[in-house]
This record gives sequence, structure tokens and C-alpha cells, in this order.
Amino acid sequence: MGDKVASQVVEKEEEFQSWVIDLAHTRGWLVAHFRTARTKTGWRTAVSADGQGFPDLICSRGTITIYAEVKRQKGRLTPEQKLWLELLAQNPGNKCFVWRPSERKEIEEVLS
Repeated sequence: MGDKVASQVVEKEEEFQSWVIDLAHTRGWLVAHFRTARTKTGWRTAVSADGQGFPDLICSRGTITIYAEVKRQKGRLTPEQKLWLELLAQNPGNKCFVWRPSERKEIEEVLS
């Protein structure tokens, strides 16, 4: 499943993100995610202009759009990720979140 740390299984971010996407789809949300790819210089997401830090997931249903940054339990936001979430949250139709594996119940409520 994930890496073992101090005898506790730690879920990989990709696995958790897949769970979120599957849950959103079963609850009728349309979901977009822009995948990273390995290049000669490391992992990169094809993005231009000011796209660095754009949230991992965009979920839309009805009049609600959710922007979610998916993190491992102890993962930290970059300054660019914080800025995007702050700017997107200014639109009243947007809901912005940082989702971690320990927040599954809250995520289920938001996506219900």
C-alpha cells in the first residue's frame, strides 16, 4: 500500500487522490486532474503562464466547484499552492480545500 514508517502504514498521495476521485465520481461530480510526467529533469506538470501551484483536483457539480489540493498526511503547501487556493476561494461559488487521508469523513460529507 504505502511506505512503512514507525510500524504505521503511510498512504501514498496518488493512492489517496485516486480514492477522492473515485468517491467524487460515485457521487456525481465531474473531476479534472492534470497529471505529472517524468522528464529528463524530473517530474513536471505541463503548465504555462501562472499555473504553478494550481490545485490537484477540480470537482464540479451543479453550481458548486471544488478546488482541492491533495496532500499526504504531513505534506505541506507551497506558497504558490496557498496563493491559488486563497484567490479561488474569493469566488462565492468555489469551495477550496486541502485534503489529507485523516479527513476522509469530512471529504465524504463535502462530496455528498
